[in-house]
Amino acid sequence: MRSNRLSMALAFVGLFCIAAAIAAWQAGSVLAYHEGVSLPSDYRYWYHVGSKSISPEAATALGLPAEIFGNTFDAVFANDTALNDLRNNTRPFRDGATFVAPFYKLENPVAGLDANGELLFTAVMMKDSEHFAETGGWGFEAFAPDGTRLSDLRPACISCHQSQAANDQVFSTLNERAVSAVPASDNGVFLPHDYRSLYWRGSKVIRPDAATAIGLPAEIFGNTFDSVYANQEALRALRGESRPFPVGSLFVAEFHQAAYPVDGLAAQGDLAFTAVMLKGAPGTGDDASTGDWKFEAFAPDGTPLTDLRGACISCHAGQSANDYVFSGG
Repeated sequence: MRSNRLSMALAFVGLFCIAAAIAAWQAGSVLAYHEGVSLPSDYRYWYHVGSKSISPEAATALGLPAEIFGNTFDAVFANDTALNDLRNNTRPFRDGATFVAPFYKLENPVAGLDANGELLFTAVMMKDSEHFAETGGWGFEAFAPDGTRLSDLRPACISCHQSQAANDQVFSTLNERAVSAVPASDNGVFLPHDYRSLYWRGSKVIRPDAATAIGLPAEIFGNTFDSVYANQEALRALRGESRPFPVGSLFVAEFHQAAYPVDGLAAQGDLAFTAVMLKGAPGTGDDASTGDWKFEAFAPDGTPLTDLRGACISCHAGQSANDYVFSGG
């Protein structure tokens, strides 16, 4: 099991390692044709492949320049073409396949808690066999938070991904849940089959001391790595700072076991459970202490874990000022 987690985490680390070959910064000319690679405006609606947090010591241990990757928290997204090729093991990837990896500042708002903070830069790789033939069919680019191209980083992107020739220069692999049916719980809460393509709100690593500090049962939430997704109703309310949330608002929080294959590196391990909260009609909530929200947790095979509902309710009850939701705008 540890070896599987190690290989998965290292694969995540490799994805979009923009400066893995630091010497490449000074080598070669800028490849102007990569200017055809753009930053998609909607990538956070794409399928979220995974995330990780990297401390400076982890970056150094893995051969990444700590001045760039130290204290970062990333996320990797795949568009439909890339996702289908990952699922079907189609190699080489088809033209149009695109991966986007935003890198955020690593924040620790509570001791033992890693979270994604402000955006630092975003890396993109796009498959176009004709236009990017000189680099194996892939175009590479990095972008500053304001959308400015960081073209000096292209050679390092190219050098890094050339090490993955056997997988068509892609580090990502796909580890999805296998759910034959998506059952609803007794209160009507369901697990959307495509929740990883809902809007990604962020991820965090919760160690046992952090779980205790924020009022979560450490035996359930300690050493977990979660990612939170919101549907359109919930997202509009968040962005408009509209409270209470409208009926139909839905949040999904996927919890993995946190894996620590290298000191200072936290990556997503085995799926533990997935929690869902759904805004019901007035008076239909599970508990008066959480208004009209309904809660359920689901096992990796999709089976409802109703015994965890009480922990969800007690946790969210403390967020009454935000209509029992932790996420902000």
